[in-house]
Amino acid sequence: MMIDSYLNRILCADCLTTMKEMPGNSIDLVVTSPPYNLKNSTGNGMKPCTTSGKWANAAKPDFKLVPKSNGVGDVWEFTQEMKNGHPAPFPVALIDRIIGSTNAQNAQIVLDPFMGSGTTAIVAMGLKRNYIGIELSPDYCRMEA
Repeated sequence: MMIDSYLNRILCADCLTTMKEMPGNSIDLVVTSPPYNLKNSTGNGMKPCTTSGKWANAAKPDFKLVPKSNGVGDVWEFTQEMKNGHPAPFPVALIDRIIGSTNAQNAQIVLDPFMGSGTTAIVAMGLKRNYIGIELSPDYCRMEA
């Protein structure tokens, strides 16, 4: 399936299955917060490649941030989203800073595989980027509709 059939849509599906169906090298930027506090979670998280200290096949070689985008430091503070039915929504300002810090030419297609309440899609549209959202929960998919 062509990537165009996924663009600017929120798919109510399992992200692992859906991402396997997408064409390779078609996503420019992934913004997500994976589910947490799961009873079956081991807490081990992702492990870096031990030989190079970097993620295997990480980020993209031509991916660049806009100039001076990392000038805000390591700790970012945002106001909590209060008018959102999701238990842990991204603050719009956080996603705006993340996506807005990327060069639009290098980050035209933004994927959020755990879309939740749809903040990534809202921000991507506002920044004139394409988005693909995947959400497993039918309740959250209905929220986004």
